[in-house]
Amino acid sequence: MTRGWVWGPSITAVGVDDAPGTDGALRRQVYFDKGRLDVVDPAADPAQPWFAVGAQLVTELLSGAIQTADGQWIERGPANIPVVGDVGQPDPVTYATLGTLSRLPTDESPVLADDATGTTVTAVLHADGTVTADGLPSSAISIGRFDEQTRHNIAQPFVEWEASQPYSALYVLGHPLSEPYWVQTEVAGVAQHVLLQAFERRVLSYTPANPEGWRTESGNAGQHYRIWRDLGAISDSQVAALAVSVPYGDEIVQAAAEAGVDPWLMAAISTTASDGNPLMASDDGHVGLLGIRWSDVPRDPQANARIGAAELARISATTDDTALILARYYAGDDADPSATDVAAFVGAATAALSDLHARLSIPAAADTAAASGEPVNAPLVQIPARFASSWWTQSLSWYASWSGTRPGAAADPADRWCVAPGYVPGDRLQLTANGKTTDCTVGATPGAAGLPALTDGSIGISATTAASLALNGEAEGAVIELGAQPALQAQPEPAGRFVGEGAAAYYSASYDRAWWDRTIGLHASWGGAVSGWAVDPNGYYCVHPDFRPGQRLRLVANGVTIECTIGDSVQAAHQAQWRAKWAVELSWDTFAALGLDKKNVVQVFAVE
Repeated sequence: MTRGWVWGPSITAVGVDDAPGTDGALRRQVYFDKGRLDVVDPAADPAQPWFAVGAQLVTELLSGAIQTADGQWIERGPANIPVVGDVGQPDPVTYATLGTLSRLPTDESPVLADDATGTTVTAVLHADGTVTADGLPSSAISIGRFDEQTRHNIAQPFVEWEASQPYSALYVLGHPLSEPYWVQTEVAGVAQHVLLQAFERRVLSYTPANPEGWRTESGNAGQHYRIWRDLGAISDSQVAALAVSVPYGDEIVQAAAEAGVDPWLMAAISTTASDGNPLMASDDGHVGLLGIRWSDVPRDPQANARIGAAELARISATTDDTALILARYYAGDDADPSATDVAAFVGAATAALSDLHARLSIPAAADTAAASGEPVNAPLVQIPARFASSWWTQSLSWYASWSGTRPGAAADPADRWCVAPGYVPGDRLQLTANGKTTDCTVGATPGAAGLPALTDGSIGISATTAASLALNGEAEGAVIELGAQPALQAQPEPAGRFVGEGAAAYYSASYDRAWWDRTIGLHASWGGAVSGWAVDPNGYYCVHPDFRPGQRLRLVANGVTIECTIGDSVQAAHQAQWRAKWAVELSWDTFAALGLDKKNVVQVFAVE
């Protein structure tokens, strides 16, 4: 029997934010369609069951506040995103709607309920937040149990769902935040009643009309959360590496791109001004993630980063002197670069920028001797054994999820892993020490997820790699890069980033251009479209589950190449079946423009 995803088919994104008091002070975040797993302390034992913790994304979506790793809250505003059903439906029940009826940690007077175990769930929640107590008298669903911690009842299908999981209810769901409610929603254009309930870590829904195994499903909290936070995909592998190496790097990189400023410089400013803490407020009046010098700026890391990026763009338009830019950013247009506090900030930010370039940027030609095929000698440093084989394999998949690996990257067949400055995950190195030689696969970047930062040209090696070289601790070895390929060299792509090739489905011609224009606008109205979205100038629309409305694809078929705009989304329950059959879904106008018939093959590329 098939059943709905618990997490999703694959990792969708990776991020980090600040985690004060932990080794490395970073909380690594791994996103899936259904939720997010957080590695709060990368130095902890990965074998422990709570090493990766399910994030309380639903709590944040309902409350409209972002929780930092140390438990503080940053106001943003509840998510006006439909909890279940089609995104374009009229008057949906949103997270903001459900939040008014939920017990939230930000509430002074939380919503509580009495134990109603065994009674029938007939309450219907409407889009305006009102509840009709006996709105669905035909309901056959009862309350399965009562949670004493948050004082909410749990519907029986959800009690059965949590019991069927290999994880504890607290780990996979958390405590209930709301009562179970029936809602009138549209699924694939069909109006029906769906039962939903909010928990700390996810939303569960029960759809009686679904086939067995798919009646109880986990909502797309992971997808919805990134839409709410306006966190988009990053196509450039170097910039993506930066985004997952500094706290709130997603927000920094996105704000830098929008303002047309250097993301590396913005990251260096954030490191110096706040050490990645969005709640920072200094004695001399600098506030938030980017250390804005006005006291009334928002703490929301995205809003703060955008203000910082705009200020950096304004200053950069007047000079290209980095030191002067930093001085004016810190102290204003009349900044005295020789003042003690200004000089200290400029010096620290310049050093932070150099460090980021050294760890993540393209190395200088003199630093890539191994790329020429000539061996070089380098110190070999053994990575602690707690970074086991499974960790390295998972790490490689993290980088692959945002195109941060060498094309064709694969897990090391002999379980030999390494990490080295100037190389990206998936690169292959050959190591010689103690008269022994072994090949290893680069599985991470230096300093990532608690790994040593590595200085003086050192190369980190896993315990299995060290054992193959008969090493115990540190030694020096000869190193050569296999394949003699320059590190971090982008691979040419003729038509953009290749997404896939296969059959194209099409929407009926009755879904005309006006319908598509209207639908993409509906997605945008609740935050579902990318920043800067626009209706397609040619009326060429397409759909792919890996892309958000407003993004662009390039399609090649029958000797014809056209570009289309993502105009709709694929429901989570249908994505597995969709991926098994289609490479892309098209509006009728797009299908006709490519000269396709029902038996067709289309190449799909992302327009970067």
